[in-house]
Amino acid sequence: MSLELHIWGPAFGLPSIDPDCLAAVAYFSLAVPRDGWTLVATSPSALPRVLPALRDGRLRKWVAAGFEDIVAYLREGDQAADDLDAGLTRIQAADSTAYCAFLHAEAAPLLALSLYVSSANWSATTRPAYSQVLPFPLTWIEPSAVRAEHSTGAAHLGLTSLDTDEDDEQTSASALNFSSSLSAAALQVFPDRLRTARRREAGEGGPAPGSSKAPISSALTPEARAQIRLDETARACLSVLAERKANKRLFLRPDCTTDETARLPALLLHPSSLDCLAFGYLALMTVPDVPRPFLRDALRRHYPGLADFVADMRQAAFGCDGQKGQKGRKESLLSLTPSHLNPLWLRTVHGIIHGIPGFSGEWLVWLYRVIRLDDSDDENGRNPWRQDVAAARRRRIVALCSTLTGAALAVGLLLGYRNLPPFGAPVVVYSRLPQTSLLGLGAAGVILSSL
Repeated sequence: MSLELHIWGPAFGLPSIDPDCLAAVAYFSLAVPRDGWTLVATSPSALPRVLPALRDGRLRKWVAAGFEDIVAYLREGDQAADDLDAGLTRIQAADSTAYCAFLHAEAAPLLALSLYVSSANWSATTRPAYSQVLPFPLTWIEPSAVRAEHSTGAAHLGLTSLDTDEDDEQTSASALNFSSSLSAAALQVFPDRLRTARRREAGEGGPAPGSSKAPISSALTPEARAQIRLDETARACLSVLAERKANKRLFLRPDCTTDETARLPALLLHPSSLDCLAFGYLALMTVPDVPRPFLRDALRRHYPGLADFVADMRQAAFGCDGQKGQKGRKESLLSLTPSHLNPLWLRTVHGIIHGIPGFSGEWLVWLYRVIRLDDSDDENGRNPWRQDVAAARRRRIVALCSTLTGAALAVGLLLGYRNLPPFGAPVVVYSRLPQTSLLGLGAAGVILSSL
């Protein structure tokens, strides 16, 4: 097995807990022969690249990082891999690029709301999944950092109220019992004229003169308002994907039109790279069993075609819908321990130091990434992340020398400061008093000095 695909570990019955990693596994399953690659379950602290990352075992170097870069490398550099985008028209290729960017920009924050920002979903589903993926003691270090990163990526949606770690049990229970179907029905009950009047009142700065009725939103609980916003946000993203897919089974390639092959088996479908990436995000929206399944409910209720797409892609890529095939894949993940990854003690020390308030910073992260740069990287690579490796190695030496010099200078200044007299104290100088010689008195001095 020459190619090593490094990904986040399996969770929820899927090969990976990360959407990009899951998309990469689906692409490899469809494009690369099974005996030509292997999976390595790890985390970003174990290797000098972002996940998913691809390493060539024969060349002993990292060759690609990120889903798009991995697909580009397989398309250009691996003759044994099939190009899933072969045969697409220019318009379809442009749509693939555009919708891949849309998934990263819109679907990723939406997925972060479901699995990471929501305290109920995080505590009951996502956090235990990371405990199964990471080795001890990283289970106490990295999950909180991962959640903080995803929460930052979803902060622009303005739904941070889902993070209710400090709320009491009564508030959490009322939020859990609120049905997303009721919120969707409420959106359809209000006629357009009421929505228009409400927008007019908001534009004028308040209700119409003489109106004694309170706004409709004032009768809703905070949990209900948040649920309505969640449903609207989810539908704004999923509607774009559903419109592109339409009635087809895949996003780009049309279905067969003959009656005999109208329902082609999922194993005979020909997905593209866009289908793999969409599967990575949509599968993590529908498959995990979370206490607040607002994404799964919105997808199955309004866009059932996307749910059918997840089932078809899961069957086409992995050949099974249950846990049987996933069990063998998980065993192969856990049995592989490459020696070129960062050791567990280094990952633990980095996580502990980076978690100290006021001590960790950008300089520490930069120094850590420079020090752990792999010496086997290609200095003549064409990808941006593989360029100027020689300069990076020189920066590593400069960084180490600068750190040691700065530490030595700091120790010297500290020792010199401790030897200084207290500020404001009088300076006392001890010196030998000059002795007066008797020889200067002439003959009398000679007589006296001889006594």
